[in-house]
Amino acid sequence: MGERHGTRLSLSAAQEGLWLADRLDPTGRAATLAECLEIRGPVDRTLMERAWRMVLAETDAWRLRFAEDGPEQTIIGYTERELPFADLPGEGEAMAWMRADLSRPSPEPATFALLRVAADRFVWYQRFHHAATDYYGVVLTTARLAEVYTALAMGLAPPPSRFGRLTDLLAEQSAYQLSAERDRDRAYWMDRLAGRAEPPVPLGRGTPRAEGPRTVTTFLGELAAGTGISWSRLLIAAVAAYLYRVTGERDVLLALPVAARTTPLARRTPGPAANIVPLRLPVDPRTPVLELVDKVSAAVREAVAHQHYRYEDLRRDLDAGDLLGPAVNVMSFEDELRFGGHPAVRHNLANGPVGDLAVFAFGRPDGRGVQLDLTSRAYGPDDLAAHQGALLRLLRAAAADPKRRVGDLDLRGPTWRPPARAAATVPPVPFPVLVARRAAATPDAVAVDGGGDRLDYAALDAWADRLAHRLATAGAGPGTVVALRAPRGVESVVGMLGIMRAGAAYLPVDPGYPPARVAALLADARPALVLTPPEVRAARTDPEPAPLPPPRADDPAYLIFTSGSTGRPNGVVVPHRGLAALAAAQAEAFGIGPGSRVLLFASPSFDAAVAEVVTTLVAGATLVVAPLGSGGATHVTLPPSVLATLPADGLPDVTTLVVAGERCPPDLVDRWAPGRRMVNAYGPTEATVCATTSPPLSTADTHDGPPPIGRPIPGTAAYVLDAALHPLPPGITGELYLAGTGLAHGYLGRPGRTAERFVADPFGPPGSRMYRTGDLARWRDDGQLEFAGRADRQAKVRGHRVEPGEVEAVLAAHPAVAQVAVIVREDRTGDRRLVAYAVPAPGNLVDGAALRRHAARTLPGHLVPAAVVAVRRLPLTPNGKLDHRALPRPEPPAAGRAPATALEEELCHVVAGVLDLPKVGPDDDFFDLGGDSLLAARLARHLSMPPHRVFETPTVAGLAEGGGRHAGVLPIRAAGDLDPLFCLPPAGGLAWCYAPLRDHLDPARPVYGLQLTGAEPAGGVDGLAATLVARIRAIRPTGPYHLLGWSFGGYLAHAAAVTLRAAGEEVGLLAILDAHPHAAPHPAPDHPPGLSRLDPATRADLLDAAAGHTRLAAAHTPAVFDGDLLLLATAAGGDWAPYVAGRVESHHVPCGHFEMFEPGPLAGIGATVEATLRRSRR
Repeated sequence: MGERHGTRLSLSAAQEGLWLADRLDPTGRAATLAECLEIRGPVDRTLMERAWRMVLAETDAWRLRFAEDGPEQTIIGYTERELPFADLPGEGEAMAWMRADLSRPSPEPATFALLRVAADRFVWYQRFHHAATDYYGVVLTTARLAEVYTALAMGLAPPPSRFGRLTDLLAEQSAYQLSAERDRDRAYWMDRLAGRAEPPVPLGRGTPRAEGPRTVTTFLGELAAGTGISWSRLLIAAVAAYLYRVTGERDVLLALPVAARTTPLARRTPGPAANIVPLRLPVDPRTPVLELVDKVSAAVREAVAHQHYRYEDLRRDLDAGDLLGPAVNVMSFEDELRFGGHPAVRHNLANGPVGDLAVFAFGRPDGRGVQLDLTSRAYGPDDLAAHQGALLRLLRAAAADPKRRVGDLDLRGPTWRPPARAAATVPPVPFPVLVARRAAATPDAVAVDGGGDRLDYAALDAWADRLAHRLATAGAGPGTVVALRAPRGVESVVGMLGIMRAGAAYLPVDPGYPPARVAALLADARPALVLTPPEVRAARTDPEPAPLPPPRADDPAYLIFTSGSTGRPNGVVVPHRGLAALAAAQAEAFGIGPGSRVLLFASPSFDAAVAEVVTTLVAGATLVVAPLGSGGATHVTLPPSVLATLPADGLPDVTTLVVAGERCPPDLVDRWAPGRRMVNAYGPTEATVCATTSPPLSTADTHDGPPPIGRPIPGTAAYVLDAALHPLPPGITGELYLAGTGLAHGYLGRPGRTAERFVADPFGPPGSRMYRTGDLARWRDDGQLEFAGRADRQAKVRGHRVEPGEVEAVLAAHPAVAQVAVIVREDRTGDRRLVAYAVPAPGNLVDGAALRRHAARTLPGHLVPAAVVAVRRLPLTPNGKLDHRALPRPEPPAAGRAPATALEEELCHVVAGVLDLPKVGPDDDFFDLGGDSLLAARLARHLSMPPHRVFETPTVAGLAEGGGRHAGVLPIRAAGDLDPLFCLPPAGGLAWCYAPLRDHLDPARPVYGLQLTGAEPAGGVDGLAATLVARIRAIRPTGPYHLLGWSFGGYLAHAAAVTLRAAGEEVGLLAILDAHPHAAPHPAPDHPPGLSRLDPATRADLLDAAAGHTRLAAAHTPAVFDGDLLLLATAAGGDWAPYVAGRVESHHVPCGHFEMFEPGPLAGIGATVEATLRRSRR
């Protein structure tokens, strides 16, 4: 008999982890073992109940009770209980009954039931808490149950129980914990696991726990009988080989559950003893299977010699959360159970705690009828079934030919065929030739609609011809590069076409990039010429030139610089050959043709802009140069992160929406696909922008995972390969390779990098190449691709390709930084941010704001980290790699005052949620905390307000006080030691258009925007200026005053300067942007991008106010200002000299009126204004 009633014990080391897992699992099923016995013969229900009660009395583990408040347990005494019984019509109903029971938590350590499914067929069901017993203990008690029942059925007295006492088993385990043997085992494992790699885990979608289809094999038994190879060792070797094949990791760490019963007492006592030991296996693809099996056998022998050292202790010793990879749990049993002469067949139902992936094998030592199950907490049913199918195929291949090399084992099966490569549907005609043909066919059709400048195809073609001739005369041609430094606009389109028509490679340079970045790009590319918009415009009126020879298909068409991992950007050289196929494929997939209006959204420095221009013009459609959301475009391509910020009515005229540049979340498809064509496109710069497109998406495409990226476009081949470049079957994730007509030549001046990424294509014609994208993907059963992330550190942040190494190189050059690491964090789904972790140099402190400013001087905005976190050291994994999981989340700056009102408290909570920060203070600046325009739009949606409100008052206090018109002043940057700059509002009265200007001025200079609230007294421009001067003097009672105004704001700034001088105050700066005396200002309030996002009521109010301000300007005659004037204008206009007593310093800004606040022009404006202020020593 077992222990006496009420024996109270501490939990053993084997039980503590399972007890804790049970307490943390709300379902109560994490630590459940369960199986059923299919008894093939009649069962006497009364005798079975007698046998069960006898074994219940003998088995201490069945009568445990676990304490709720701590790691303790009690063995309760035996009491008579009734055995649950159910009479069911068949085995299916029995399985449903058992599954239902397993779905419910059970307070008992052991649960049993007898189910009758036919007169001669019964099912014995048993379920256990893993902390009460392990599978070895289940085998012991089940054998004893069969023994007792059989004796009773024969009318005999059951033989005495041979079970040991549970207290003795636990005491034996406790003694080990204090022994020298434990110290020796620990030393062994510390040495064995030194320098280990990260545990290899096959990639999947990360969906909830699933179970694969059950498989019963016979070939393992046949192999064991024919060769003498242990089927269990072959299975372990196959799992290791499979992990190598799908992850590329040669240092494989598996989890091997072991019985940990090496003493006579342990081998005869039901209870918890099982452990998990690491199995470290080197896998070389050249190794024959038999040799790998021998290595497995040797590794298993070593591991079981040290099997008592607890896995929980090992994880703690090594400070490792996920120490091991997938588990291979081999449960081999010799007993043939019989109940009264009738055979019983075991069926496993639950295996206890499951990691990312576990392979369970149940079978006899001879391998007959081995049952294989795969279970996972990380993969969905489809992923798991795909892994199970591929593993079985590899296992069959290994069993069929054990002398075969591991790297040659086939995962694909006999019916698998590689996806066919569709030939390009059009010849590789260079882009300029295609545009010329389109101009000849439809000369009067509108090619480019730039608002105030509309070009038909004939005019576009003629202008590009004249520019090409001018460039050729200046030395441009085949083999040269011409840079175009221009913002998005008509000139950028003409410039691109003209450069290519001259035979040169087009290099777009964003004028908004920091000067150091621009200098680096130009130094790398060594362009023959650097073109600007005025030079493009100047060519428009040149005489008609003689035609130039067209470029050849393999001549470079354009050069795009992408982020580089070494700190140096990569210049990708793309030939003309792929552009015709790109245009044809996108026109077909997106439905672009004559009558379509395609938005030019992408910045010219990104290859997406090339695709927008090429596809539109080749298809005979109209390219629309306008802000997003302003209407008039039928086709738009956006990164998902931008799309996520738009209101539901933000794309009113769009009939085709393309998402590209980063992974598309399912909710965006659900929100935007209904009622329009929505396509998911994918492609790197190295494959001419677009390599795959999906069919039109619907909500049905997001039921089982992310939307697909579709199939390769004609002329392109896509391969999903393992580490050995073997194709992978559907459902298995591998690295994506691309081949075909769209491949780039390579990287400018970097032959080593080119050879590394552009490799021989073993599946294509001789001499062909394929591009290693570094992206992970899987084939779906329907022949479409699904994007699965990155295989390296490269990432996409809001549509921009980012190499953290490039950012690290810039930050590491700062003298205050000793070490730095940059990662992409996604602490909130869909919100990807660059975060830098800096170790200060000796004697220095890390100033996050200073480091961000340092980065901004060299890097474009999308590469400037959203946050910089100071750390004492960079945490490393045991194999010396950066431990991303140990890096802290960025914290907000030290908190200031507490919220003063309930509204401020609620707004603090909302802002913190949008920025994914634990806490935000009422006076913290939204943008200083890492906010940007996209996050500002998201915050505005949360607060049901137009986005401009966040720009107007980027603090909680300001938002709480009523929408950002705090006394008619917008504090764009309130802090700073220098004299402030006051910006006067354009037509409409809002000053939030000036917010980006602060980033181009000295960080120590405060910037205020003056606003017209609508409550100002009448009095014309001079009356409004007087009101604004009063607000300026409330902030700064005495001069000098620095004033700036754009458009209508220019008249206000001039009038304010006159008012201040009349009061005897000093005016240090009067800067006017694109305003001329006696010329009506542009009536649109602020700039169209902001206007389009406002709610209709606000938009109407601002338009009315703008119209009124326009009338005031038309009636205004300026007085004379006693001082100098800085004029920055996009075009010539009225002369300010009669209205200025001092000097007029004029600067031409090469852009349109509404483009002055785009990054490129604004950078030049800010630099000019700041330089003028510095000259005044203010």
